[in-house]
Amino acid sequence: LLPSATFADTLASGRHGLAVETDASSYLAGRLEQLHAELDLTARLAESDALPDATLRPEGLRIAPLGNEVPGAAEVLKAKAFALLPHVKITDLLLEVDRWTDFTGHFAHLKTDQPATDRSLLLTAVLADALNLGLYKMAESCPGVSVARLSHLVAWHIRDATYSRALAELITDQHRQAFATHWGEGTSASSDGQRYRAGGRGESAAAVNTRYGHEPGVLFYTHVSDQYAPFHTKVINATVRDATHVLDGLLYHESDLRIEEHHTDTAGFTDHVFALYHLLGFRFAPSIWGLGDHRIVVPGAASQWPILKALYPSRSRGCSTSARSGRRHRRFPRAIPGRSRLTYRHGPFSEIGEIADEEDAVRGLIARLDLQLAHEALPGF
Repeated sequence: LLPSATFADTLASGRHGLAVETDASSYLAGRLEQLHAELDLTARLAESDALPDATLRPEGLRIAPLGNEVPGAAEVLKAKAFALLPHVKITDLLLEVDRWTDFTGHFAHLKTDQPATDRSLLLTAVLADALNLGLYKMAESCPGVSVARLSHLVAWHIRDATYSRALAELITDQHRQAFATHWGEGTSASSDGQRYRAGGRGESAAAVNTRYGHEPGVLFYTHVSDQYAPFHTKVINATVRDATHVLDGLLYHESDLRIEEHHTDTAGFTDHVFALYHLLGFRFAPSIWGLGDHRIVVPGAASQWPILKALYPSRSRGCSTSARSGRRHRRFPRAIPGRSRLTYRHGPFSEIGEIADEEDAVRGLIARLDLQLAHEALPGF
């Protein structure tokens, strides 16, 4: 944390780097005004059945599914274009790209900060990483290359920092090519994780994931620009939600890309991520599974926008707001005192209520686990 004096000076001079108004009253007033305007616009579009790719009915919101926008003839064109490409060895390709960009110069010696003298050997070690082949098998496959030479080079020249700088050099060079603008401007990006299984059992390490179960593994979380350039990759624990790491790629990549809009799937989205993106000046556009089941809270009387009634929280589902205290009450299962055995008001597998944030999710999960344990421990429950 910054010392108070340093923070006050940073705030006064405007060097805080935030993309929002720093006066709380002005900021909240402006956002409230914008929220009213957006709700008015959404209500007008819903009434005239003009919502883009969506319809709002009393029974709820329906989103039109995405269709395939690529015509079948494009597959034929792709095959013809691919046939025009020359067939080259991967080693020759790496050497040629290095002559264009000098990306191997970023694999500096850990002590002397000098580049590797044998760039062919360096690329051999990089290729062993890329193919997940390992140094021993790579040495066996390459005449004149020993495990000792590869190990020595890897120990002194190859590490996360050098990989990041070399990748940034490649991404920046590709971004500057005029041909790359046919795909995009380099201002939009998306990210997703690819899971790789590992040996052993995950239960012993409490490595349990709601999506992948008990199988151990790691996730390679990659950010890709709209120019098809993977500008940031991070290895994360597969038990962690993707949303924890979505900002890392935008903040810590070292290329010249200036990302303005970012897309993720549902695993990369939480309310907190929306807030942080707005705070830092990024536009967050996740694909949210089950969007029609989400609920919105509107300022003032909900009767101002009756057409949006299907999107409001239902008090019958266990979430209400006290008008006097402003405190939100959630109906979690609770034991009724004075009974000889555990009894829950809403039954062992009933709805717990609206989950509004991560804290609610944890509470809801704990409540469900308690119910499950009670159900298993007491057959008559």
